[in-house]
Amino acid sequence: MENGANVNSSTVDGQTPLSEACARGHVTCVSLLLQHGATPSGSSQSSSPIHRAAAKGHTECIEPLVRHGADVDQYIDQSGLPLHVACSNQHLSTVKKLLQLGASVNSGVSGQSVSGDSPLHIAARLSSPELVSVLLDHGANRSLRNSEGKQPLDLAPPNSLVERLLRQAGGVSTLMQLCRLHIRKTVGKQRLDGIHNLHLPTEVKRYLSYQSDTRGAQIHRVAQTMSGGGLRC
Repeated sequence: MENGANVNSSTVDGQTPLSEACARGHVTCVSLLLQHGATPSGSSQSSSPIHRAAAKGHTECIEPLVRHGADVDQYIDQSGLPLHVACSNQHLSTVKKLLQLGASVNSGVSGQSVSGDSPLHIAARLSSPELVSVLLDHGANRSLRNSEGKQPLDLAPPNSLVERLLRQAGGVSTLMQLCRLHIRKTVGKQRLDGIHNLHLPTEVKRYLSYQSDTRGAQIHRVAQTMSGGGLRC
C-alpha cells in the first residue's frame, strides 16, 4: 500500500483484499485496509466483506466494518442480509454482534433457496434454542410468514425446546423489553453507539445495548433512582 497498491482491486468474481481478510478473520489486516481507504461494501452480485465475516463467524471483523460505513443490513442476492448468513451458519456471537449494531431482526429473504425466511425462521429450521432466544429477545416477530406461508413455529421440531420457546413467545413482552426495543428504534441503527453518551445509569445503558444479562431487580432498582424525566416509552 505504501507503494501505491490499489486496496480496492478485485478478482474476477468480485472479491477484494478486504473481503478476503474478513473471510480469514484477520482483524488487524481488516483495520489496516479500512484505514487506507478500502471500501467496506461489495456488490449485490458478490459476497460483501460483512457477509464473508458473518459466514465464517469472525465477529471481531464486524465492528470495524460498520464503523467505516458498512451497512449492517446490506442485501446480497440469494444470501440475504448478514444476519441471515450468521444464523444459517449458527454463529451465535456474530448474530449477537449484528443485532447489537442494529441489524434488522424481522427481514425476510427473497430467492428460491431460502424461501423468504426471516432469521427466526432459519433458527427454527435449525432447531437452535440459543438463536431463537436471542432473536426473540431482540424483538423477532414469531407471526411472520415466509413465501411458503409458514411461521417459525411451523418449522420447529415437535416437542422440542425451540417449539416451547416459540409458543411461550406468544405472550406479552415485559415493559422493560418493550422500552428497550422502542428506545433503540427511536435512536436508529446509525446512532446506537450514542446510547453510551446518554445521561443514564451505566446498567441501564448496558441493558439498552444488550450488554447486560440483568433482567430483574437490579434494573428496576436503578430505574427507581432516576430523576423525574426517566425513561419514557
